[in-house]
Amino acid sequence: MTSQIAISKLNLREKIMAGMESAHRSKKIWGGDTILAGLADRVVGSGTRAGSAYNEFSSVDHTSGVVAADRTRGRIARGLFAVLEGWSLFEEDPVRQGAAERILLAVYPGTLAFLDAPYYEESLTLEKMLTRLAELTTDVETVGVGPIVAALAAAQSAFVVQVKARSEAVAGRPETVATAARPFERDLRNLVQYLTTAYEGRDLEHVLEPLAKLRRQPEKGTPRAGTPEMPAV
Repeated sequence: MTSQIAISKLNLREKIMAGMESAHRSKKIWGGDTILAGLADRVVGSGTRAGSAYNEFSSVDHTSGVVAADRTRGRIARGLFAVLEGWSLFEEDPVRQGAAERILLAVYPGTLAFLDAPYYEESLTLEKMLTRLAELTTDVETVGVGPIVAALAAAQSAFVVQVKARSEAVAGRPETVATAARPFERDLRNLVQYLTTAYEGRDLEHVLEPLAKLRRQPEKGTPRAGTPEMPAV
């Protein structure tokens, strides 16, 4: 069983939890072994630091910020087009109707499907739209959609900020987490090696069970659903 534990191929978050559990079990059974106790304590210490690094740089919060910002800009864009389309049909006010029609002719892509396109495509369309709206100041004021246009511009800027923040966090995460994980990886290997050399039998199987039952880390590019992709260590 112990020879089948490929530590480097285990999911980092699960490995940290399992490794620390194995360390606690080993001390509970062989607490009088001072060498083992030292190795187990190092696993717990470095595992705690690696776990903190993982939690700090998890992409979940950053991703949720991007999603929220994207929903906001999409909602405002839909509202803008709804107002413009309404005024473009209002024949009782030909001045506003004409202004709304000119704006739609200049910026409306013919469908709102772009709001469901990949982020970069949606951003490209919105940036072009905002540039054209800035050239139609008089018509925008005539229709009275200036506040909506300003809100859309602010929402687009906020989205860009969120994407940049997430990119920087994700870019820094592998190195930061890997830096914290390397000592844990080393300490865990030393503990497992000592255990498998000094002990055997059911007690050893019980101690290493948390690690032995873990699944291997998925190949890069195919993280398990619900689990942020982690660097292999």
